[in-house]
Amino acid sequence: MKIAFYSPLKSPNHPVPSGDRLMARQLMAALRMAGHEVEVASELRSFSRAPGEGISPQVAKAEIARLRRLWRESGAPDVWFTYHPYYKALDMLGPMLAAEAGIAYLTAEASYSARRDRDGWAGRQALLAEGLQQAAVNIC
Repeated sequence: MKIAFYSPLKSPNHPVPSGDRLMARQLMAALRMAGHEVEVASELRSFSRAPGEGISPQVAKAEIARLRRLWRESGAPDVWFTYHPYYKALDMLGPMLAAEAGIAYLTAEASYSARRDRDGWAGRQALLAEGLQQAAVNIC
């Protein structure tokens, strides 16, 4: 199976070591050991330190357009796999691309906190919830 892997908090290729980077690398290795073809779909980092910060919708749209072109040329993956989406690091790519391509959308270690619905993060929480509801599988 061809898997498009995405980590909106920190790419597995990021130069700064972290637990998130290590976990993303380990998930990719496990998927490869299971016989799957796994590629990092995007290096786009959507992390926001505060409500209202982070990447603009235009930047996400440009990245979606890039991936659409790539998939037209080389074929779409079978699955979109997002590691650790949460209110500060949304997957602004996978839900839309997976729906358009008619492929499964999967997440691992998604984080939803109801208390964030009561503060400045409510809008991002709603976007997160939409993606999680679309997912065929949410691995916890």
